Amino acid sequence: GIGNALTTFMAKEMLAQQHVRLGQAGNPNEDKLDLAKVGIDLPVQLIGDAIDKDVGAVDYIVNKGESLLSVNLQNEPPHLLLVGGPGQGKSTLTQMVCQCYRIALLRNTPLTPEARRVLTLTSSLFEKRGIPSPQNLRWPVRVNLSEYADWLAGNSTNSLLKYLAKKISDACPQDVTTSSLVHWLGSYPWFVILDGMDEVASPALRARVSAGISEFLVDAQQSSADVLLVVTTRPQGY
Repeated sequence: GIGNALTTFMAKEMLAQQHVRLGQAGNPNEDKLDLAKVGIDLPVQLIGDAIDKDVGAVDYIVNKGESLLSVNLQNEPPHLLLVGGPGQGKSTLTQMVCQCYRIALLRNTPLTPEARRVLTLTSSLFEKRGIPSPQNLRWPVRVNLSEYADWLAGNSTNSLLKYLAKKISDACPQDVTTSSLVHWLGSYPWFVILDGMDEVASPALRARVSAGISEFLVDAQQSSADVLLVVTTRPQGY
């Protein structure tokens, strides 16, 4: 069923995301470091917050995800925008939050020895650094927006759910349909990272990416979904 496919996808993503590529930090070579060994929480400043104090980004995001975040709420939307300059660690922070959720969800699942090793190592090193473990389990999905834009260029639809269904199906032995993902959206809390809005260079594609995100939020509202959405970008000056 879809549960097996999503678990398989999550375990594969946990393995794929166990390293930080130094290229992310403005280094053109592809050296890799263990995320668990180098990942630390970094302070963020909350825009519009009366108290001018720094909080940890991972801490803040995971704490936000502990509440029920219905997109039907008429008041302030629950979603977050993480803004930072090049090489300041936005992608690494979002990788860490996704790993926190994967670890929490996969802890009691049968895994390959390699996946179990990554889970155990990452979990213990995160714990030592005081990186929180989510209590409200959310299914984590991380979208590289430049890859999503490339997919949009070859498709007539803007649907983020269709893109995710294809991405998951490509990684798993069984196909996952868009309609089964819509059902999953309505039945389980989600944590969605949309990384690198600034990296979508084409204005036309950026407009379609934005439309796809807006349409996803409509889909989520229709499903009475519990979704925490985090978008990362550089400030406009770059």
